[in-house]
This record gives sequence, structure tokens and C-alpha cells, in this order.
Amino acid sequence: MQTDSEALYSMSSDGADVERLTPEFFFDGAPTWSPDGTKLAFAARRNAGEASVIYMMNADGSTLSAVMEDARDPAWSPDGTKIAFASDRDGDSEIYVMSPDGSEVMQLTNNDFQDSDPAWQPIPAGAETHDKSSPSPQPTKEDSTDASNGFHPATYAEEDRVIMPLTFVDGSTAEVVFPETLGLQGMRAQVFTAGGLGGVDRTINFLYGDASFLRYSGPLETYKGRDVEPVEVWKPAPRSYECPNLVYSFGDWFVGVRTCQDELSESEKAEWARSLNGYQSEDGFLVLDAVPPLVLQRTGGHEGPELILTRGNTQFIEFEPGRCDPDDVPDEGDIRTMDDGTRVSFSVDVHEQWLATWCEDGLMTIQIDYATEDFAEAAAEGLRVRGISLANAGS
Repeated sequence: MQTDSEALYSMSSDGADVERLTPEFFFDGAPTWSPDGTKLAFAARRNAGEASVIYMMNADGSTLSAVMEDARDPAWSPDGTKIAFASDRDGDSEIYVMSPDGSEVMQLTNNDFQDSDPAWQPIPAGAETHDKSSPSPQPTKEDSTDASNGFHPATYAEEDRVIMPLTFVDGSTAEVVFPETLGLQGMRAQVFTAGGLGGVDRTINFLYGDASFLRYSGPLETYKGRDVEPVEVWKPAPRSYECPNLVYSFGDWFVGVRTCQDELSESEKAEWARSLNGYQSEDGFLVLDAVPPLVLQRTGGHEGPELILTRGNTQFIEFEPGRCDPDDVPDEGDIRTMDDGTRVSFSVDVHEQWLATWCEDGLMTIQIDYATEDFAEAAAEGLRVRGISLANAGS
């Protein structure tokens, strides 16, 4: 139910056991239960006049997280795989649909009317349903079409914590340690690095299962690859880096090489297309081969190699292996010392999105971006990285 104070409450069907679910600073509304009753999505505004944000939380009010900016009127699909919502992001109110974690956004209406309050057709009696909203423990071919822009790293439990082993594209390894309530096990991973091929340095993006983030509009150009598959230039999805990519397809993996940031010439694009090759191994890994050799490095505006966990368009967690100084965190923000002594820099951008940055063991930089204040603070306090092994000890 909803009260005049705009907070969300839950109660038993007879009106008993009333319990408040959301904090006082929210202006909350339009709650919608997931079909299995474990999650609750709702729209909220921090202050009057601001655009609504769709949030997700557990049925008891825990693990609150933002999943979609500039969105309202959430409506969960009967099979639990999609959430419809309304948004003014294109200038007037239209209807969109997304996965429960904020990925796979698709616009459904495009007209001059004020479309709002979407509703789903009920599933006919006897029809089978399949809830694909639960994360896969690791990437598989069967769920690759549902992986959208990344994959779910495997995790395991250790007492009251969750452990997520990570392997970076340069061979660096580490284990991320966090409380289950932080929800990283439901986020998807994207891999970035920078590399040089034939003296031309580029930023490189690796995606598993779905290339819609890279292949949004196009192809703009086509080049001959080393194998039968051509290499195409595509414009990426809106609200990403506005930079066309050379896109390669290797099994369930897709590789995007940015063509801007010192514009690639036609001959340089052709050289990259015919020089880089790869395949997917039997155990699902991407193996790259290049002539001349592909050299991983730090280049341009990119500080790779990085692995980024993300939940749709919000809550980015960036892991960057490489030597850092725990005492030398960005000083333009609010420097806070966590309970374990870790120094964290907090700041807020013009859109009231929170940023938190710190250094783990002098070997890895962690950055929380596009987050709510609650999530940034919870991650800075509860997320740690252990067993860091740098592939290049001198980096």
C-alpha cells in the first residue's frame, strides 16, 4: 500500500503486520511485485521536480538498487522476464520494456500521445512460463541470448560472504569479496582493455552472448576479415561512447575496436579487420590471434585492462588491476575512512549520481559509478578484493 507520506509499506491481506519498506527521503509510488513474490519494483523521486527512477528491492525492503533512470510506471511481465515502463527520455511519454536488471531496453511506442501506465496481457491458463531473471552462475551457450552486453561471473559462498573470482584479459587474477545483500552476483560483467596492432593503438571492448550494445545502428562499413566472417563498423547504443566500432564475431563472443579517439583511417580499419582473428574454446573462453601480435597496453584515454560489473544503466563497478597508492585517492571529493581503514573518495555529479574510488592493497583501483548514495556507501564499506595477482608485476 502507499500512504500520504509517499513511503511504501507492506501488510498482510487482513491489514495486519504493517511494515515500512522504503526510506524517508523517497517519494515512492507504482509498486509492482515480481511474479514469484521475491522482488518489488517501484518508481521514486528524491525531490520534487526531478525525473523518476525505477528501483528494485527484495520483498522485505533489503538490497535497494536503482535499475533505470528517467522511468516510471513499472509493470512486471507475467513470466518475470521483463518490466514495462513509461519514460519521457525522447521528449514525450513513451512505453519501453527492459529486463529486470535494467538491460535490454526496447522502445515500444513512438507517437505524439502521452503514453503511460503499461499493462501486460495475462498468460493463458495452462501456458508454460519460464523465469529467466535469475542470473546464470557462468556464461553458457544456452543462456547466451539472455546475457545482454556481458556475462555473469561464477560465485561461491564462504561463511556469510560471497566470493567472485575474476580473471582479467591480461591474465591478472583476483577474488572479489562482498556481502550477499550487496547484490553483485546479479550483475553482469563487461571486459575492456587497450591494445596495439601494427603500431595502431585502440580501446577494445569484449561482450559475451549479445552484441546489441555494439551493433545498434549499421553496418556503416564492411571489411574483409581473416576468415569467412566479414568485419563490420557499427554505431553503438545511445548513452554509450559515441564512437563507431569495428565488430568481430567469434562464437558467442564479440569484440569491438573503437575507430575514433584519433580517427582510424580506411587503411588502418582494413588492417585491423584482416589482422585480428579468434575463436571460442570448448570451455567457453575467447582466444585471440593476430598478425602482427596484439599487444595489450595502456593507451589513449583508456586505462585498461578493466572488468566492469553493471546493472543496466546504473551501478557500474570498475576493477582496474595495476599499482596504486591507497593514500592517494582523488581529493576533489569527500575523503572518508572506512571501518577497516580504507580511504575512499566520494563525489556527486550534476545528475546526483554518486562516485566512490579507492585502492585495494596497492594493486587494484576500484570505482563505483552511476550509483545511489546508499549503494556507493554500502559498496565502499562491504566490497573488498583479495589475492590480487598482476600479470605484469611492474605495471
